[in-house]
Amino acid sequence: FFLSVDADALKKKPVSFQPYPDIVRAFLINHDDGSTGLELSSMVPHDIEISNIQWRGNKDSSVIRYFRPERTIDFPLTLAATPAGEIPTARRIACAAVEDRNQFSLEITASVKGGNRSYKQVATDYFAPLKRHPIPNARIERQLDKHPFLRLMEDGKTVHVRQGTWQVSDSIVIPSDYRLKVDAGTTLTFSERDGLFAMGAITCKGTAEKPIVFRGTPAADGQSSGAWQGIFVQGGEHPSTWSYVTVRDTRGIHRKGWTLTGGVTFYESTVHLDHCVFANNHAEDALNLIHSTFRMVDTDFFSTVSDACDSDFSDGDVQNGIFRDIGSAGGGDAIDISGSRISVSGTRFVNVSDKALSVGERSTMTAKDVVVEDSGTGAASKDGSVLELSNARITDVSVAALMTYVKKPEYGPARITAIGVDYSGTAPFARAEEGSEIVVDGNEIEPEDMDVQALYDTVMKKGARQ
Repeated sequence: FFLSVDADALKKKPVSFQPYPDIVRAFLINHDDGSTGLELSSMVPHDIEISNIQWRGNKDSSVIRYFRPERTIDFPLTLAATPAGEIPTARRIACAAVEDRNQFSLEITASVKGGNRSYKQVATDYFAPLKRHPIPNARIERQLDKHPFLRLMEDGKTVHVRQGTWQVSDSIVIPSDYRLKVDAGTTLTFSERDGLFAMGAITCKGTAEKPIVFRGTPAADGQSSGAWQGIFVQGGEHPSTWSYVTVRDTRGIHRKGWTLTGGVTFYESTVHLDHCVFANNHAEDALNLIHSTFRMVDTDFFSTVSDACDSDFSDGDVQNGIFRDIGSAGGGDAIDISGSRISVSGTRFVNVSDKALSVGERSTMTAKDVVVEDSGTGAASKDGSVLELSNARITDVSVAALMTYVKKPEYGPARITAIGVDYSGTAPFARAEEGSEIVVDGNEIEPEDMDVQALYDTVMKKGARQ
């Protein structure tokens, strides 16, 4: 027999595609000149058809405002497919913003070309493209002219800060291929908008009698100081070695197109800190080490708004030192590590608002001979991490002495192995979420159902005390 096929009917029948979570990437960009632009691209290896774009009320979704592009758009609007492994090709549309912008979201209705399923995507507010590199750079001659306390040493590669007390009226920028050396007994005082940026190592050789101080401008009362941006160090062939250095009053780098969470940030660096002090920090992290190797001996952290020491994808060793009054705004950790391998020994933690030791995102930590007093949680291992804790004393915590849980499911469960932990207090000694483990002196703690999100919405919430 013969089967008759209507070719035109086949062309009209929608093609069935596998379902996708999203098919369009949509960014709403606010430019410096006040104009607005919509950037659209396909997230799948198929052409996409945009059938509608409109402003929809956030509180009342029935309230609609028309989308007003600068040039007329014919719907459906087609976005080119993005083959696997390739960068999407973006379609940019200049448009007018809606009145009461905070009351509306821009909704895009789309479908795979030839498909029969409709997707709705809300545009995400995003940054305008940078017109220049955000990390400051400068010629060394200009820095020497601008800052009379700087001089170039005979090797032609080392910038020396002359001993004394100096007011920094503009940011110090040390170009790549140069090192900065600061002598004992030197104090650099920075104004609110300024900081220290070094594209190479910083060597600070202070002593107990003549420490080196980086600070904000003292207030009129003489008892407090204004906040300043802080210090950024990137790479360099040599390690940054600091001894008897005090860094205080930092609030983090905030420049056009560039923001850092650390009051002091080391990036891709080798760092040795000996008898240093980080105090009165207003940034998210007093010290942030990223893709770095570090050794920290007898280094103290006092009075931070949020976290004290944050290690991201780094290897390090912390010996002795004290962390006191950490996280005054709430949710502050003393040592917070992600994707790192860290050892901690002989360190004391007092009045930490959240976690004294926070081990996350597939990190490993070995901690011994530590003391935790009057804090939120003594030690927490989460998201595929492992903590080995021995010979510790933990007292007066408000949440738990030991905790394991999963905050980010993609990493999986966590583990703590504890030996010789002396605990006193009314909060639970150990809490392990189902799937994660805590083993104390060879005995496994019974796991429990745990509402991790509720913890982070309350007792572990950043800025909970503000």
